[in-house]
Amino acid sequence: MKFNYGLSGLGGISKTHLLGLKNLFLLDLPQQLEVDFKVLATTHKSDKETIAKKLGFENVVASFDELLEVEELDLIDLCTPNFIHHPEIIKSLAADKNIYAEKPLSLDLKEAESIMTALDKSNSKNQLAFVYRFLPAVAKAHALLQNNAIGEIKFAKIEYYHSRYLNPEVGISWRLQNKKSGGGALVDLGSHVIDLVHFLLGEVKCLNAWTKTFLKTRKNSDGKSTKVDVDDWALLMLQLENEINVSAEVSRVSPGNEELRLHIFGDKGAIYIDFNQPEMPTLYDNSPAMVRINPELMLGDDFTDRTLKIHQAINVSQGLMIDLHTVSLVWFLLTLAESRSFAGTPDFKAGYQVQKVLDAAYKSASAGSKKVIL
Repeated sequence: MKFNYGLSGLGGISKTHLLGLKNLFLLDLPQQLEVDFKVLATTHKSDKETIAKKLGFENVVASFDELLEVEELDLIDLCTPNFIHHPEIIKSLAADKNIYAEKPLSLDLKEAESIMTALDKSNSKNQLAFVYRFLPAVAKAHALLQNNAIGEIKFAKIEYYHSRYLNPEVGISWRLQNKKSGGGALVDLGSHVIDLVHFLLGEVKCLNAWTKTFLKTRKNSDGKSTKVDVDDWALLMLQLENEINVSAEVSRVSPGNEELRLHIFGDKGAIYIDFNQPEMPTLYDNSPAMVRINPELMLGDDFTDRTLKIHQAINVSQGLMIDLHTVSLVWFLLTLAESRSFAGTPDFKAGYQVQKVLDAAYKSASAGSKKVIL
């Protein structure tokens, strides 16, 4: 099946998307998916037009409004900075366009609420790039939890560390300006973490949060010192609706042993997920010995089955992050091809739930880590 594709933005993350989409013909899928690169919208048209043509885009336009004028588009892929998500999503929903968008859903909860209002009036199919749901180890852990492999869940710990912004020579950018990013490590990394909490464990009832900015100024393009007003580090203590307690820590200034790790503890054992071991979670019983994961413990989970089948179709890996984005994009294309929603899809409603937690976390942190009830 062929899809007419429109892309907004040609920065770093869009190139990750394109590496997957350009190679769909190599995937061993039950039905062949093909993307026709109809139009790219970029505010840097003169700089990006040559590479866009080499990528195969038929048209390059200088505004999102011009992109929307291309009537035959089957989907729009939004790869723009956070502060542009809301206006582009609102316009796309009004035009009943199917939308695949990078996270987060919006800059803040007010914007997210207006998106949900617009969504109720639209026939748009939608998905956010919460791609860690599609990590094989996460998908398998989802099945294990659905099948009660570790009994009643008591508590969990999640940590997600990067180190890029530890370097003081990294200059100011939109990611380090609250009015354009909506937040720092908590938004950038924490949105993924919160989505995994919702997906694997349950919705958040209340929380306490702490945030800190360690490098308070950075140089702009002119070499002048500019204030950083987003967090480098954040810690959340979450209580879920089902009374599970979760601690979640994120940082963009933590060198060594980087990436994402989850520890989930039940009364019959534990599950450990390490991004550096992406294929399989580790399962412990309450002896506590590591145990072999019986395939029968992963039966009957539609999300897991579908995710693993798409992964199996990738015969040659382009690297884990590109593979995850490819699986997520294929998931959305199959949603369009089959005209139905699949269980576990990280849609805009999931993004709205994440935005509610982000909003509550920043309220808590600004009020001396006071408990905030959602």
